[in-house]
Parts: sequence; C-alpha cells; structure tokens
Amino acid sequence: MCSCPDYVINVVGRGRTKPCYHILALRRASDANSVVELEIEPEVFEEIVFEIVSDGFSKTLRQVINSLDSLKK
Repeated sequence: MCSCPDYVINVVGRGRTKPCYHILALRRASDANSVVELEIEPEVFEEIVFEIVSDGFSKTLRQVINSLDSLKK
C-alpha cells in the first residue's frame, strides 16, 4: 500500500495491477538487502507521518537519516 496519488487513483480506484514507483523502489531495495529499519519514538514517528501527509516529505525523517549517516563516518 502507498499513499501517493498514483497508487490511490490508479491501483485502488481503477484496479490497475502495476504498482506505483514507490512500491517498485521498495521491492528493488528489499531485493538488494538495502532497506534500513529505524527505531524511533512514537511521537517522532507521528511527526514524520504528519509531515509526509501534509507536505509530501518529512524534514524530521531527513534529519534522522542524516544523523545516522554522520554516525557511520
């Protein structure tokens, strides 16, 4: 399931069988074992979801990912 307009309109609404590019990208990442799982507080998760729904992206999620990248260096 994806919340993007393409998925909602074409897959859910029109019954198209080809998924949106978000789901295709997730499948590709999963097949390549490059999916990253994050453990975050429920409040942070709620903020991320709210930002994605309202703005189309999440500054908070980007900050979390950037902080992980800086820990790897």
